[in-house]
Amino acid sequence: MAAPDLTPSAKVNKLPYQASHKAELIHLQEDIDALLQQLQTLKQQRLASGDRSSEASVSEPVLV
Repeated sequence: MAAPDLTPSAKVNKLPYQASHKAELIHLQEDIDALLQQLQTLKQQRLASGDRSSEASVSEPVLV
């Protein structure tokens, strides 16, 4: 049985960093999530409009 995905704040809380650093990491993760959502929205809009020429130049981001 797979472990449930932890929220970004739950993942950060497990790290051995100071509280101020943890807060900064959470904010950065939220920014990343927002940018990824914007990228996915733009990609969907381009696909819906039939603009497949830009599809080859935009690849999916790799999450680590």
